[in-house]
Amino acid sequence: MSDSIFLVGDDGSLAEARSTAYSVEAELQKRLAADLRALGIPRLDGEQNLMNKRPNIPLDQLTNGRAERLLAIVDSWLRDVRAHAAEPEAASAADDEGGR
Repeated sequence: MSDSIFLVGDDGSLAEARSTAYSVEAELQKRLAADLRALGIPRLDGEQNLMNKRPNIPLDQLTNGRAERLLAIVDSWLRDVRAHAAEPEAASAADDEGGR
């Protein structure tokens, strides 16, 4: 039995998530953290590392369009994850070329 993660498509189909190179993951996390901080939510501004836990955001801090922008960020992140899951595994191809 293998340990795999699957993404569920809008149509209910399953796609196995592929691993990505660490640099890609780090860049996506960096961009996500910057997008979250740009929302101007005081609770998020106080978090040192937004990638290690789910921050508790008081509802009164999700006013003035912040909730909609937060949901747009989450939607964008999900599209990125799905797009990278559909790509051929770059690390594997690089290893194959290096072994020649």
